[in-house]
Amino acid sequence: MKYRQTRGYFAGFVDLRIADIAEPCPEFFEGFALLITCLDSSPDVVTLSRWVTYLKSKEWRPLPIGRAVFIPAENTGGLLEDRQTFFGFDEVYLLKEELPRELPHPTDRAYTTDGFDFGESVPDAFWRYFANVGAVRYVSDGVGLNFACESRGCVQRLERLERELRATP
Repeated sequence: MKYRQTRGYFAGFVDLRIADIAEPCPEFFEGFALLITCLDSSPDVVTLSRWVTYLKSKEWRPLPIGRAVFIPAENTGGLLEDRQTFFGFDEVYLLKEELPRELPHPTDRAYTTDGFDFGESVPDAFWRYFANVGAVRYVSDGVGLNFACESRGCVQRLERLERELRATP
């Protein structure tokens, strides 16, 4: 695991996927709304009509905002337990507050691990978007996981998960 503390947050890279965190560590997501800005390398999440229709059929109240989809905090647990969303090259901002009607300063790209390694550096544009949407945590995957979180405890939990998963044959 590589990480650093910057701007009051911890950001880094760990050899995990979003799905690796969801099952053994649902508390990482509990109480947070999700702003999903990339799924399976598609930054135009709102146009994934079969997936959005599926979410609506589960009554999880997805809200399209720009090219992203917002999932209210009360629906986060069900979405993660269902395991029908995160399969790799996904990007999620975790929010404590409700999202404004429009995304401020929309991002032109996802910060998935195929293009960025947060263990090496985190682009200023990421931090601006993170702050503008009111994010508290962030995860994106692909080949490994980029993360940003507010506490050393979160980092330590990710570190333990990485060790546990890598120790399992």
